[in-house]
Amino acid sequence: MDNTKLNVIMCKMAIEIQSSKVPIWGFCNFEVGDVFLKADKPFIFDGEKRQPRIKDVIWLPTEPQYQDMLKGKYDFINMFVIFTDWARGTLAGDSGRRYKRSEFDNFYSWEQLWRGFIMSELYNKIWNGKDWVKNGI
Repeated sequence: MDNTKLNVIMCKMAIEIQSSKVPIWGFCNFEVGDVFLKADKPFIFDGEKRQPRIKDVIWLPTEPQYQDMLKGKYDFINMFVIFTDWARGTLAGDSGRRYKRSEFDNFYSWEQLWRGFIMSELYNKIWNGKDWVKNGI
């Protein structure tokens, strides 16, 4: 599990992803096994405790959770092929979009790489080193 400062910032700034588990108000929407950060300490939600309050909570999705976000869009084989194409910076399957290597040069873990792919595929955003911004492509 990547709980580095960079990964936490990237997770926090990925508002589209965070909003699926951490709504704007009230309690979080965690499931058993979800990892979240509170007061700079990682916790795994075990289902026995109440859902944490929103304040100062950041969800840290795992690789399988990122992959689950694409289940409705791609089957397993196509997801693998398109992810690989994106990661290699080549043409991405049938989409015809060309990815720039700079889109993923700043990722240092599998979680960061998968988040970059999700943000690119689902929200057309790239990491500029500080925030997720719309891709100009």
